[in-house]
Amino acid sequence: MGALMALDAMMTATREMPDHVEAAVSAAEAADLPTGPHTSVVVCGMGGSSFGGALAAALLEDRVDVPIHVLRDHEPPGFVDEDTLVVATSYSGDTAETVDAARACADRGADLVAITTGGELGDVADEVGAATVSVPAGYQPRAAVGWLWGANHAALSRILGVDDLDRVRSTAQRLSDKVDELAREGGRADEIAGQLGDGPVGVVGHDVFGVVARRWAGEVAENGKRLGFHATLPEAAHNQIVGWDGDPGDATLVVVGREDEEPLERARTRFFAERASDAGAPVVEARVEGSDIGAALEAILLGDLVSLHLARREGTDPEPVSVIDALKARLAEAFDPATPQS
Repeated sequence: MGALMALDAMMTATREMPDHVEAAVSAAEAADLPTGPHTSVVVCGMGGSSFGGALAAALLEDRVDVPIHVLRDHEPPGFVDEDTLVVATSYSGDTAETVDAARACADRGADLVAITTGGELGDVADEVGAATVSVPAGYQPRAAVGWLWGANHAALSRILGVDDLDRVRSTAQRLSDKVDELAREGGRADEIAGQLGDGPVGVVGHDVFGVVARRWAGEVAENGKRLGFHATLPEAAHNQIVGWDGDPGDATLVVVGREDEEPLERARTRFFAERASDAGAPVVEARVEGSDIGAALEAILLGDLVSLHLARREGTDPEPVSVIDALKARLAEAFDPATPQS
């Protein structure tokens, strides 16, 4: 697929994100999910498949009475047992870290929910009689964010007793009305893409927007083929700010967050941005209106569109991630017992 065709396909999938959220909620409602009770929750995934669970955890953790742990690795934490709910997400179903973690959690007796198109994760779920929320194949995992977040948030809400699904649907419907303006050439996403300079892009945000900042940085890297990195405030104001204040080089700082940030957050963000700017770094404000789910979803959509407009501006094909494919091949070789080890 040529760069332009790939860009069009990714842009179409991204524009459909609100519709994907609604469809994912319906899929999770139809699934035969475990009922608990549970004393802990683990959401696990890697790369584009990890974000849905991480965002759901960030949005729900203050509204439930059990801790939610985000796992991006092979080995589950020691507390996982038969009272733990584990939601494992792998779009392909073949992500080694997620499959290993899901199997290990199931071996400890945890309640497992798999969110996937199939693959090994689907096989594990079938073997242990776990619930599966099926999502459609055919997308790049990072372009299926609406499906993966919607399924995670809806499944966790149902199991943990949070009455959120109608609100998620109405939020997605409102976001649909903003897609055209955000996505068009010359629109807000394109404008921000044009402000990102030629160097690395660092993204910071408070709380839930720290999770969103991770997404922005990942999309800049995968779609825009540009180094992206992220940090969460207030933590970044105790370490990374020193680098921005010292020598940011040719990096651009992007601040993601709500228009109506709380006064303390606003003061911290403003100081962070001022010091980066005084040191010579361009600073881009990516603010969205609203709070909670609506603001987070709009910020995600905006960031995904920014990364695609960055690819368009630079004539880059956003789809291939050959270095990740090469890493997976190297790891498969390293863990193949038949392969001689040096």
